[in-house]
Amino acid sequence: MTSARRPPVMETRKVLAAARPPVGPGPSTAAVLRGWSRVRPPLPVVLAAVLLLVVPLALLAVAVRYAVSIAGGDWPLLGKLVGGFLLCGVLVMLAALAFRGVKRVVHLGSFSEGFFPARLLTIACVVTGLFLVKYVLVDGEPTDPTMVVPFVALAVAWAPWPLLLTTSAQAWPRRVRLRWSRPARDVEEAGLLALLAPHPCRGGPPPARYAVDPVLAETGSGWRVHGTCPWCGAPVDATARGAEVPGEGVGGGDLHALARRVTPPEGEQPDVAARCDDVQLALLRSRSLVGVAVHERLLALVPEGADVVPARLRTGTPVPLMTPETAFGRAELQQAAERHRAFLAAAEAEVARRRRG
Repeated sequence: MTSARRPPVMETRKVLAAARPPVGPGPSTAAVLRGWSRVRPPLPVVLAAVLLLVVPLALLAVAVRYAVSIAGGDWPLLGKLVGGFLLCGVLVMLAALAFRGVKRVVHLGSFSEGFFPARLLTIACVVTGLFLVKYVLVDGEPTDPTMVVPFVALAVAWAPWPLLLTTSAQAWPRRVRLRWSRPARDVEEAGLLALLAPHPCRGGPPPARYAVDPVLAETGSGWRVHGTCPWCGAPVDATARGAEVPGEGVGGGDLHALARRVTPPEGEQPDVAARCDDVQLALLRSRSLVGVAVHERLLALVPEGADVVPARLRTGTPVPLMTPETAFGRAELQQAAERHRAFLAAAEAEVARRRRG
Protein backbone atom coordinates (compact mmCIF):
# COMPACT_ATOMS: atom_id res chain seq x y z
CA MET A 1 0.00 0.00 0.00
CA THR A 2 1.46 3.36 -0.99
CA SER A 3 1.70 6.13 1.57
CA ALA A 4 -0.47 9.20 1.20
CA ARG A 5 1.15 12.05 -0.69
CA ARG A 6 1.60 15.36 1.07
CA PRO A 7 -0.55 18.21 -0.24
CA PRO A 8 1.27 20.46 -2.74
CA VAL A 9 0.92 23.44 -0.39
CA MET A 10 3.03 21.61 2.21
CA GLU A 11 5.74 20.86 -0.35
CA THR A 12 5.70 24.51 -1.46
CA ARG A 13 6.18 25.60 2.15
CA LYS A 14 9.19 23.30 2.44
CA VAL A 15 10.72 24.81 -0.72
CA LEU A 16 10.18 28.35 0.58
CA ALA A 17 11.74 27.43 3.94
CA ALA A 18 14.76 25.91 2.15
CA ALA A 19 15.26 29.22 0.32
CA ARG A 20 15.43 31.02 3.70
CA PRO A 21 13.17 34.04 3.15
CA PRO A 22 13.67 37.17 5.29
CA VAL A 23 12.01 36.60 8.66
CA GLY A 24 10.33 39.29 10.71
CA PRO A 25 9.31 42.84 9.89
CA GLY A 26 11.34 45.81 8.75
CA PRO A 27 13.23 47.84 8.30
CA SER A 28 10.65 50.26 7.00
CA THR A 29 11.34 52.21 3.83
CA ALA A 30 11.35 55.40 5.91
CA ALA A 31 14.04 53.95 8.20
CA VAL A 32 16.13 52.97 5.17
CA LEU A 33 15.86 56.49 3.76
CA ARG A 34 16.78 58.05 7.13
CA GLY A 35 19.77 55.74 7.37
CA TRP A 36 20.80 56.55 3.80
CA SER A 37 20.77 60.28 4.54
CA ARG A 38 22.99 59.76 7.59
CA VAL A 39 25.52 57.27 6.25
CA ARG A 40 25.56 56.34 2.57
CA PRO A 41 26.44 52.71 1.78
CA PRO A 42 29.57 52.04 -0.29
CA LEU A 43 29.17 52.01 -4.06
CA PRO A 44 29.34 48.17 -4.45
CA VAL A 45 26.45 47.79 -1.98
CA VAL A 46 24.41 50.42 -3.85
CA LEU A 47 25.04 48.75 -7.21
CA ALA A 48 24.19 45.33 -5.76
CA ALA A 49 20.94 46.69 -4.33
CA VAL A 50 20.00 48.14 -7.73
CA LEU A 51 20.61 44.78 -9.38
CA LEU A 52 18.71 42.97 -6.61
CA LEU A 53 15.69 45.21 -7.25
CA VAL A 54 15.35 43.69 -10.73
CA VAL A 55 13.76 40.54 -9.28
CA PRO A 56 10.93 42.13 -7.23
CA LEU A 57 10.17 44.55 -10.07
CA ALA A 58 10.04 41.67 -12.55
CA LEU A 59 7.73 39.71 -10.23
CA LEU A 60 5.39 42.70 -9.94
CA ALA A 61 5.39 43.14 -13.72
CA VAL A 62 4.48 39.46 -14.21
CA ALA A 63 1.74 39.78 -11.56
CA VAL A 64 0.24 42.78 -13.37
CA ARG A 65 0.43 40.97 -16.71
CA TYR A 66 -1.38 37.91 -15.35
CA ALA A 67 -3.96 40.10 -13.60
CA VAL A 68 -4.78 41.85 -16.88
CA SER A 69 -4.86 38.53 -18.74
CA ILE A 70 -7.17 36.91 -16.20
CA ALA A 71 -9.47 39.95 -16.04
CA GLY A 72 -9.83 39.98 -19.82
CA GLY A 73 -10.31 36.22 -20.17
CA ASP A 74 -13.56 34.32 -20.53
CA TRP A 75 -13.39 32.69 -17.10
CA PRO A 76 -16.44 32.94 -14.83
CA LEU A 77 -16.23 35.77 -12.28
CA LEU A 78 -15.55 33.43 -9.36
CA GLY A 79 -12.75 31.74 -11.28
CA LYS A 80 -11.19 35.11 -12.10
CA LEU A 81 -11.29 36.18 -8.46
CA VAL A 82 -9.87 32.94 -7.08
CA GLY A 83 -7.31 32.45 -9.83
CA GLY A 84 -6.19 36.06 -9.77
CA PHE A 85 -5.93 36.11 -6.00
CA LEU A 86 -3.91 32.91 -5.80
CA LEU A 87 -1.55 33.50 -8.70
CA CYS A 88 -1.05 37.23 -8.41
CA GLY A 89 -1.07 37.08 -4.61
CA VAL A 90 1.82 34.61 -4.57
CA LEU A 91 3.81 36.74 -7.00
CA VAL A 92 3.20 39.91 -4.99
CA MET A 93 4.15 38.11 -1.76
CA LEU A 94 7.43 36.91 -3.30
CA ALA A 95 8.12 40.43 -4.58
CA ALA A 96 7.49 41.87 -1.11
CA LEU A 97 9.86 39.35 0.50
CA ALA A 98 12.50 40.10 -2.14
CA PHE A 99 12.11 43.86 -1.54
CA ARG A 100 12.42 43.34 2.21
CA GLY A 101 15.68 41.49 1.59
CA VAL A 102 17.00 44.38 -0.55
CA LYS A 103 16.22 46.86 2.23
CA ARG A 104 18.10 44.72 4.74
CA VAL A 105 21.10 44.56 2.43
CA VAL A 106 21.24 48.37 2.26
CA HIS A 107 20.24 49.18 5.85
CA LEU A 108 21.66 46.30 7.90
CA GLY A 109 24.32 44.80 5.67
CA SER A 110 22.52 41.44 5.84
CA PHE A 111 23.65 40.31 2.41
CA SER A 112 22.33 36.77 2.60
CA GLU A 113 18.72 37.96 2.99
CA GLY A 114 18.90 39.80 -0.32
CA PHE A 115 19.44 36.54 -2.20
CA PHE A 116 16.26 34.76 -1.14
CA PRO A 117 14.90 34.90 -4.76
CA ALA A 118 18.24 33.59 -6.06
CA ARG A 119 18.10 30.60 -3.71
CA LEU A 120 14.47 29.97 -4.66
CA LEU A 121 15.35 30.12 -8.35
CA THR A 122 18.27 27.75 -7.78
CA ILE A 123 15.88 25.14 -6.38
CA ALA A 124 13.46 25.72 -9.26
CA CYS A 125 16.24 25.48 -11.86
CA VAL A 126 17.49 22.17 -10.45
CA VAL A 127 14.01 20.71 -10.84
CA THR A 128 13.58 22.34 -14.26
CA GLY A 129 16.98 21.10 -15.43
CA LEU A 130 16.20 17.51 -14.48
CA PHE A 131 12.86 17.74 -16.28
CA LEU A 132 14.50 19.18 -19.43
CA VAL A 133 17.13 16.43 -19.47
CA LYS A 134 14.36 13.83 -19.44
CA TYR A 135 12.23 15.81 -21.90
CA VAL A 136 15.02 16.23 -24.50
CA LEU A 137 17.47 13.35 -24.01
CA VAL A 138 15.11 10.58 -22.86
CA ASP A 139 11.82 11.48 -24.55
CA GLY A 140 13.56 12.83 -27.68
CA GLU A 141 11.54 16.05 -27.79
CA PRO A 142 12.98 19.06 -29.68
CA THR A 143 14.72 21.90 -27.87
CA ASP A 144 13.26 25.37 -27.67
CA PRO A 145 14.95 28.75 -27.03
CA THR A 146 12.57 29.48 -24.15
CA MET A 147 14.12 26.62 -22.18
CA VAL A 148 17.04 28.86 -21.21
CA VAL A 149 14.81 31.56 -19.66
CA PRO A 150 14.87 30.13 -16.08
CA PHE A 151 18.65 29.84 -16.20
CA VAL A 152 19.07 33.40 -17.48
CA ALA A 153 16.85 34.56 -14.63
CA LEU A 154 19.04 32.57 -12.21
CA ALA A 155 22.19 34.27 -13.52
CA VAL A 156 20.57 37.70 -13.13
CA ALA A 157 19.48 36.89 -9.55
CA TRP A 158 23.03 35.89 -8.53
CA ALA A 159 24.79 38.66 -10.51
CA PRO A 160 25.09 41.09 -7.54
CA TRP A 161 26.99 38.59 -5.38
CA PRO A 162 30.54 39.43 -6.64
CA LEU A 163 29.94 43.11 -5.80
CA LEU A 164 29.32 42.22 -2.18
CA LEU A 165 32.65 40.39 -1.93
CA THR A 166 34.63 43.64 -2.30
CA THR A 167 36.49 45.07 0.70
CA SER A 168 34.21 48.09 1.17
CA ALA A 169 31.07 45.95 0.97
CA GLN A 170 32.42 43.43 3.49
CA ALA A 171 33.06 46.29 5.93
CA TRP A 172 29.47 47.60 5.65
CA PRO A 173 27.84 45.14 8.14
CA ARG A 174 30.34 46.20 10.82
CA ARG A 175 29.70 49.90 10.18
CA VAL A 176 25.94 49.51 10.68
CA ARG A 177 26.12 47.05 13.58
CA LEU A 178 24.17 49.40 15.85
CA ARG A 179 21.16 49.19 13.51
CA TRP A 180 20.75 45.52 14.39
CA SER A 181 19.79 46.56 17.93
CA ARG A 182 16.27 47.26 19.05
CA PRO A 183 15.40 50.94 19.62
CA ALA A 184 15.15 52.47 23.09
CA ARG A 185 13.81 55.88 24.08
CA ASP A 186 16.19 56.38 27.03
CA VAL A 187 18.90 54.73 29.10
CA GLU A 188 16.37 52.91 31.31
CA GLU A 189 14.67 51.35 28.28
CA ALA A 190 18.09 50.21 27.04
CA GLY A 191 18.57 48.31 30.29
CA LEU A 192 15.09 46.78 30.03
CA LEU A 193 15.75 45.64 26.45
CA ALA A 194 18.92 43.89 27.57
CA LEU A 195 16.85 41.91 30.07
CA LEU A 196 14.64 40.73 27.20
CA ALA A 197 17.58 39.51 25.10
CA PRO A 198 18.23 35.74 24.80
CA HIS A 199 20.30 34.54 27.75
CA PRO A 200 20.99 31.23 29.54
CA CYS A 201 18.95 32.43 32.53
CA ARG A 202 15.98 33.64 30.50
CA GLY A 203 12.78 32.33 31.94
CA GLY A 204 14.55 31.52 35.20
CA PRO A 205 15.40 33.88 38.06
CA PRO A 206 14.42 37.55 37.90
CA PRO A 207 16.76 39.92 36.07
CA ALA A 208 19.49 42.04 37.59
CA ARG A 209 20.50 45.56 36.62
CA TYR A 210 23.66 46.06 34.59
CA ALA A 211 25.97 48.94 33.69
CA VAL A 212 24.80 51.09 30.76
CA ASP A 213 27.25 53.19 28.73
CA PRO A 214 26.42 55.57 25.87
CA VAL A 215 27.50 54.55 22.38
CA LEU A 216 28.11 56.98 19.52
CA ALA A 217 28.59 55.59 16.01
CA GLU A 218 28.41 57.08 12.54
CA THR A 219 24.99 55.47 12.09
CA GLY A 220 23.58 57.07 15.24
CA SER A 221 23.71 56.90 19.02
CA GLY A 222 22.64 54.29 21.53
CA TRP A 223 23.69 52.42 24.63
CA ARG A 224 25.77 49.38 25.57
CA VAL A 225 24.51 47.28 28.45
CA HIS A 226 27.15 45.06 30.00
CA GLY A 227 27.99 43.07 33.11
CA THR A 228 28.02 39.53 34.42
CA CYS A 229 24.93 37.45 35.13
CA PRO A 230 24.78 36.91 38.91
CA TRP A 231 23.18 33.48 38.50
CA CYS A 232 25.09 31.69 35.75
CA GLY A 233 28.19 33.89 35.44
CA ALA A 234 27.73 34.40 31.70
CA PRO A 235 28.79 37.79 30.34
CA VAL A 236 25.99 40.16 29.35
CA ASP A 237 26.79 42.49 26.46
CA ALA A 238 23.91 44.01 24.50
CA THR A 239 23.30 47.22 22.59
CA ALA A 240 20.25 49.37 22.00
CA ARG A 241 20.00 52.14 19.43
CA GLY A 242 18.31 55.43 20.06
CA ALA A 243 14.68 55.60 18.94
CA GLU A 244 14.17 57.90 15.96
CA VAL A 245 10.36 58.01 15.72
CA PRO A 246 7.71 58.15 18.49
CA GLY A 247 6.45 54.62 17.88
CA GLU A 248 9.83 53.00 18.49
CA GLY A 249 11.04 51.69 21.82
CA VAL A 250 9.88 49.26 24.48
CA GLY A 251 6.22 48.32 23.97
CA GLY A 252 3.50 47.03 26.23
CA GLY A 253 4.22 43.43 25.19
CA ASP A 254 7.85 43.80 26.23
CA LEU A 255 6.86 45.31 29.56
CA HIS A 256 4.31 42.56 30.18
CA ALA A 257 6.97 39.90 29.54
CA LEU A 258 9.33 41.58 32.00
CA ALA A 259 6.55 42.01 34.56
CA ARG A 260 5.94 38.25 34.51
CA ARG A 261 9.63 37.59 35.13
CA VAL A 262 9.95 39.93 38.12
CA THR A 263 6.68 39.01 39.85
CA PRO A 264 7.49 37.72 43.36
CA PRO A 265 6.55 34.09 44.04
CA GLU A 266 3.06 33.50 45.34
CA GLY A 267 2.97 34.00 49.09
CA GLU A 268 6.33 35.78 49.33
CA GLN A 269 6.22 38.84 51.58
CA PRO A 270 8.54 41.87 51.88
CA ASP A 271 9.91 40.58 55.21
CA VAL A 272 11.84 37.97 53.17
CA ALA A 273 14.56 40.64 52.89
CA ALA A 274 15.61 40.01 56.49
CA ARG A 275 16.27 36.32 55.73
CA CYS A 276 18.34 36.90 52.56
CA ASP A 277 22.11 36.75 52.46
CA ASP A 278 23.95 39.70 50.91
CA VAL A 279 23.83 38.35 47.33
CA GLN A 280 20.16 37.42 47.55
CA LEU A 281 19.38 40.82 49.06
CA ALA A 282 21.09 42.62 46.18
CA LEU A 283 19.14 40.53 43.70
CA LEU A 284 15.88 41.19 45.54
CA ARG A 285 16.58 44.93 45.36
CA SER A 286 17.39 44.67 41.62
CA ARG A 287 14.22 42.70 40.96
CA SER A 288 12.12 45.24 42.84
CA LEU A 289 13.71 48.19 41.02
CA VAL A 290 12.95 46.57 37.67
CA GLY A 291 9.43 45.72 38.81
CA VAL A 292 8.67 49.28 39.84
CA ALA A 293 10.07 50.69 36.58
CA VAL A 294 8.15 48.19 34.44
CA HIS A 295 4.79 48.77 36.11
CA GLU A 296 5.19 52.54 36.09
CA ARG A 297 5.81 52.38 32.35
CA LEU A 298 2.81 50.11 31.85
CA LEU A 299 0.65 52.55 33.82
CA ALA A 300 1.92 55.38 31.62
CA LEU A 301 0.51 53.52 28.59
CA VAL A 302 -3.03 53.63 30.02
CA PRO A 303 -4.71 56.66 28.38
CA GLU A 304 -6.39 59.25 30.56
CA GLY A 305 -9.95 58.19 31.27
CA ALA A 306 -9.29 54.55 30.25
CA ASP A 307 -8.87 51.48 32.44
CA VAL A 308 -6.53 49.26 30.39
CA VAL A 309 -3.50 49.50 28.13
CA PRO A 310 -4.92 49.62 24.56
CA ALA A 311 -4.20 46.62 22.34
CA ARG A 312 -2.37 48.85 19.82
CA LEU A 313 0.26 49.64 22.48
CA ARG A 314 0.96 46.02 23.43
CA THR A 315 3.83 45.85 20.96
CA GLY A 316 7.18 44.08 21.08
CA THR A 317 7.19 40.67 22.74
CA PRO A 318 4.02 38.76 21.69
CA VAL A 319 1.45 38.59 24.48
CA PRO A 320 0.15 35.02 25.13
CA LEU A 321 -3.36 34.57 23.75
CA MET A 322 -4.79 33.43 27.08
CA THR A 323 -3.57 36.53 28.95
CA PRO A 324 -6.53 38.02 30.84
CA GLU A 325 -7.44 41.62 30.06
CA THR A 326 -6.98 42.49 33.74
CA ALA A 327 -3.23 41.97 33.33
CA PHE A 328 -3.23 45.31 31.49
CA GLY A 329 -5.80 46.96 33.77
CA ARG A 330 -5.01 50.10 35.72
CA ALA A 331 -6.10 48.65 39.08
CA GLU A 332 -3.98 45.50 38.80
CA LEU A 333 -0.95 47.42 37.55
CA GLN A 334 -1.19 49.89 40.45
CA GLN A 335 -1.48 47.02 42.92
CA ALA A 336 1.56 45.26 41.41
CA ALA A 337 3.58 48.50 41.44
CA GLU A 338 2.78 49.03 45.13
CA ARG A 339 3.82 45.47 45.94
CA HIS A 340 7.17 45.97 44.21
CA ARG A 341 7.64 49.27 46.08
CA ALA A 342 7.04 47.43 49.36
CA PHE A 343 9.70 44.83 48.48
CA LEU A 344 12.07 47.61 47.40
CA ALA A 345 11.55 49.55 50.63
CA ALA A 346 12.14 46.41 52.70
CA ALA A 347 15.30 45.54 50.76
CA GLU A 348 16.73 49.07 51.07
CA ALA A 349 15.89 49.19 54.77
CA GLU A 350 17.69 45.87 55.31
CA VAL A 351 20.71 47.08 53.31
CA ALA A 352 20.86 50.22 55.47
CA ARG A 353 20.53 48.17 58.67
CA ARG A 354 23.42 45.88 57.70
CA ARG A 355 25.62 48.86 56.83
CA ARG A 356 24.97 50.39 60.26
CA GLY A 357 25.67 47.07 61.91
